[in-house]
Amino acid sequence: MADELSLRWAALAGLLFGAVGAGVVAAFSVVPWDGAAWDGHMLAVVALGVGAVGACCWLVVVEGTGHWRLRNRGALAGTLTGVFGPAGFVLAASLFGEALGGTAGPVERVGAALFVGLVNLLYVGWLALPLGTATGYLLGRQRETPSDRNPI
Repeated sequence: MADELSLRWAALAGLLFGAVGAGVVAAFSVVPWDGAAWDGHMLAVVALGVGAVGACCWLVVVEGTGHWRLRNRGALAGTLTGVFGPAGFVLAASLFGEALGGTAGPVERVGAALFVGLVNLLYVGWLALPLGTATGYLLGRQRETPSDRNPI
């Protein structure tokens, strides 16, 4: 069972990963070659979906017991968030009824979200993976105690 401190760090990681995900989508919405117009509601759904995936990845990978340094586990959690974050966004959008309208049940929605999210990596993965990895690394470095940062 996770303690209160690890849940706080997981929530902070979820907020940061969600903010980075929404920032990527916002950046893609203002470039001239992108025809999509994103509103504030869709950015909130992106932040919610990617943030939930990021918090779960952080809780499992970083706050669980591990033999790697915290910064390396943070980078791994960030990479996993970069991989599964688009699927989390599609799942959140489908739960709010804005995407995947043809699928009926929750199992089909999860399957479709994973498929569409993983295919979406072809479009945003080149940016989502390095940003997720860097965010996780920096957050893991911040999570380390001073004695963990400079081992003798």
